[in-house]
Amino acid sequence: MKTTTQAILFSSFLFLALSWQCFATFSIVAVDPATGEVGSAGASCLDDSDIAGGVFIITRIHPGKGAINTQSYWNQSNQNNASAGMTSFGLNPQEIIDLLAADDAQNDPQIRQYGIVDFDDDGNPRSAGFTGTDCFDWKGHVAGETYSIQGNILLDDQVLAGMVAAFEAAEGEPLAIRLMAALQAANLPGADSRCFEEGVSSQSAFIRVAKPDDDPEDLWLDLRVGSTAFGVEPIDILQAGFDSFWDNEFGTECLELPSANSLTFDNLPAAMDESFSQEYIDLFGSYKLASDNPNHGLILFSENGTASSLHASQVFELFTRNVNNDTFGDKASLRDELSTTSAALAIFENEAQLESPEAEALWQCDPKIQDLWQTEIVRPGSIEWLSMSKRDASYEEILHFVQDYGITESNADLQEDIQAATDAAIANGSYIPLSDLEPEDYDNEFFAITMECFYGLWAHDPNGDGFAGDGEYPYITREAIEENDPTTYSLLTSFFASANRVSIVVDAGFDGDFHMTPNENAIYSQAAQYHRAAILTGSNNSNIIGNNFSNNLRGNAGDNAISGMAGFDLVDGDEGQDTLVLRGSCIEYDVLITETGFIYQDQVAGRDGIHEIINMEWVRYSDCLLAAGEISTGLSELEEDITIYPNPVQNGSPIYFELNTVIEDIRLIALDGKLILNEKVEGATSKIDLPTIQNGIYFLEFIDEEGKSSVRKIIIE
Repeated sequence: MKTTTQAILFSSFLFLALSWQCFATFSIVAVDPATGEVGSAGASCLDDSDIAGGVFIITRIHPGKGAINTQSYWNQSNQNNASAGMTSFGLNPQEIIDLLAADDAQNDPQIRQYGIVDFDDDGNPRSAGFTGTDCFDWKGHVAGETYSIQGNILLDDQVLAGMVAAFEAAEGEPLAIRLMAALQAANLPGADSRCFEEGVSSQSAFIRVAKPDDDPEDLWLDLRVGSTAFGVEPIDILQAGFDSFWDNEFGTECLELPSANSLTFDNLPAAMDESFSQEYIDLFGSYKLASDNPNHGLILFSENGTASSLHASQVFELFTRNVNNDTFGDKASLRDELSTTSAALAIFENEAQLESPEAEALWQCDPKIQDLWQTEIVRPGSIEWLSMSKRDASYEEILHFVQDYGITESNADLQEDIQAATDAAIANGSYIPLSDLEPEDYDNEFFAITMECFYGLWAHDPNGDGFAGDGEYPYITREAIEENDPTTYSLLTSFFASANRVSIVVDAGFDGDFHMTPNENAIYSQAAQYHRAAILTGSNNSNIIGNNFSNNLRGNAGDNAISGMAGFDLVDGDEGQDTLVLRGSCIEYDVLITETGFIYQDQVAGRDGIHEIINMEWVRYSDCLLAAGEISTGLSELEEDITIYPNPVQNGSPIYFELNTVIEDIRLIALDGKLILNEKVEGATSKIDLPTIQNGIYFLEFIDEEGKSSVRKIIIE
């Protein structure tokens, strides 16, 4: 690192030249032809302790005309001569540089560096730069159509390259914004290489912009940071002052959102009302709370999409619902934080809408908003999900929202555990962050990607390399995490529910068996094995095979066969002729009557558990097929020897039986188990006259001479 040469000051009344040796810096001068504005910005590792004003001395602004930066062995006489060439003699930037080179105040032009811009008589921009061969490396300049960027004693050529890229990328923005962007691009340790050991880019910085009619001594924007404490970045301080100036100048009003607990819950998105500012109404139009109080957070919708509304709400509730864990299972404080703060999950149609001018106002005040695009959502059960051809990013983005605006604010212990698990995984090589990821974001990405593995979203190994993400995490199944990364497994099980409560809504075109347990012929089943709810749509005669969680399974308009497993399952056949499939014998289940259907309870532990069914017509056992609600004692000949008709039957009318066996008693039983009628039967053909009773579903129980029985469901209407 070069050392700073001592200052040599000449008294102004004895010498025309006042020179500062080795005044190295990076700087920019620029003009805006559309507005007539002229500006400059710069920074240096010299500050007020070296010379009054620090780096500020290098710049000279001439409103409506141009700007001049003279640096590297800055010399006041050269600066004065440059200004005179612009204002008194009408020289263009290159002519001014030629003049300075031919008539250097100390006859040493190769130690100087210049950047000059101006307008010609027609308002067209002109620029020129100069870097002497004897300036200290790294040195160089870039002259563009409306700007000149220059620097010396720099870390490397990327300092200027970054400034050029940032300035050009901000084309269309006000000149002041573009100058600040260029300066921020050089905000890295050692941009001025003499400041490298201090860990900052520089020690002083400035930004100046003049409107065409400004007084040269009173510019529209004139901010300076003359010096900073050790290790404090002057460009950051300058940025804070600039932001304050900009807000005051243009009256930027932060667009606050109402707190979630001040709004009304509804299952579907509601139109925004006076609770929201007009900007939000114009951009989104509808909103909803993620779920009923207290499990609520605010979700904004760019379009009133019921499907994305349901999916986003369920994913949000998956992360904010209490779980049975003593460590972090109680999430009341998390929900409170999300519901009372002005934070929202904003679902945009696509990336273009996110970057639209209409959305710009949202980001000016750094609101607590997590964006999610409609194009990133892959609903479970959709064609893309069934083929696992596209990743559903909603889990990741919604967890970022929950962590950034809920966990970090309400549960420091959990956040510390997330960070500790992240650090441990990086240290042992099991987590490899993406190269373009900022270190402060490692914990967010690690928490999200391991959550996705926990719920089986990477278990199908889409990349074929055994990793989740882009080579980021190698344990893509829940079992692999438990075995190889127990610290992370403990973290995940302390916060996330074992079962995924997001509903799978199977596409109407699906035809066949839908598997909720791993099946080699169903790639989606690696994720479906953790879901609790599946819904068939359309009218295809498809089937559902559930899993050991307590499932909520629903058929479609076709004929469906639905089987659960060892949990407590709710099964709705919906339309069509639907069959509950049980794995045991027909005599191994207890059948109970409910107001809406039946409950089947397996007498064998760990097999079929309990199934509460509605809208199901049949029950298939391993050894027989019965009507729903029908009870068998194992006498198959009894089932075959009984025929009833008509069914449905008119209220108060007789119902007839054809009996090929000896039946002694017939009982009419209501859904609530109340005995309505009990009659003796004689002969092979008989009937009973039904009393006038409430229309609905009833059961006829046939009892033979040995006390064995069979139950048939009838409908009285």
